[in-house]
Amino acid sequence: MIRTVYSAGWILIAVVSVLFCAEVEKVDTIEKTFRFKDPLAENLLIVDNVYGDIHVTGYNGDEIRVSAKKSIPVRADETLTEIYEEVYLDIRDEDDVVELYVDGPFRDCDGRSRRRGRRWRTRYEVRYDFEIQVPRGTHVELSTVNDGEIVVEDVDGQYDVHNVNGNIEMKKIGGWGEVYAVNGDVTIDFVKNPSSNSRFGSLNGEVRLYFMPSVSADFYLETFNGEIFSDFPVSYLPIQAETRSEERNGRYVYKVNRRTAVRVGNGGPKIELDGFNGDMFILEKR
Repeated sequence: MIRTVYSAGWILIAVVSVLFCAEVEKVDTIEKTFRFKDPLAENLLIVDNVYGDIHVTGYNGDEIRVSAKKSIPVRADETLTEIYEEVYLDIRDEDDVVELYVDGPFRDCDGRSRRRGRRWRTRYEVRYDFEIQVPRGTHVELSTVNDGEIVVEDVDGQYDVHNVNGNIEMKKIGGWGEVYAVNGDVTIDFVKNPSSNSRFGSLNGEVRLYFMPSVSADFYLETFNGEIFSDFPVSYLPIQAETRSEERNGRYVYKVNRRTAVRVGNGGPKIELDGFNGDMFILEKR
C-alpha cells in the first residue's frame, strides 16, 4: 500500500513538472500569391532562410504560391513577443523576381540587433518552413542554415541551392546549376541531364547524382577522404596546372589541381563534383 502511494506521488510530481517545463509553440502562417509579369521570361525565385525547411514544387500554372509557417518553441513562463517580432519575412516582388528573405538581428556579423544595438539571444530559434509552388521553368536560388532540409521537385530552370546543416534533395530535375551542402547529403534525380556547366558537392556528406542513360559530359572530380563511384564507363582527361600571373624569386608559381577529370560518352558540359569527407556517386537512373 505504501509503495502504491509513493508511485502515485511520483507520477503526480512528474505530471506537474512536465506541465511547468513543457514547451509551447507560437505559430503564424503567411499565405501569398505572386505572378511574374512575363511568364516566358527567365523568372527567378529567391528564398533566403536561416532556420527551417524549404520545399519548392514546379507545376504547369503561372502563379507563385507561397505558404510560410513562422514558429518558435518557448517555455510557457517566458515572454516571446519581442523576440518573435524581431524576426520577419521581407518580401520583394518585382517583374521577374520574387524574393523571400528571413531577416532579423542574426544577420549582423557582430550578433547585434540593427534596431536596438543589443545582443541577440541565440537560445531562441525563430523558424520559417516554406511550401512553395512555382511555374516549372522558374529559376530558383534557395538557401537555409540550421535545422532544415531543402527539397525541390519538378523544376526545369537554373538552380543555385545551398544548405549548411541539412540535406538537399532534388527530384525530377531539368536545368543546370550549383548545389552544395556543408553538413548534409546531396541527392539529385534528373529527368533531363544538365545542358550547361554545373557543380555539385558536400563537405561532410554523400553526393548521389542519378543521370539519364544518355548522359554525355566531362566530369571534374575532387575528394579528400571519400571515394568516387560510377555506373558509366569513363575515359580519363588530362589535367593541366594553371599558371599564375606573378613570379616569386624569379620563378613561376603554379596552382596544382588535385582532382581527376573523366569523360562520359562523347563529353559535353563541365560537371564538377566537389567532396571532402563523403563518397560521391555518378549513377544511371533506372
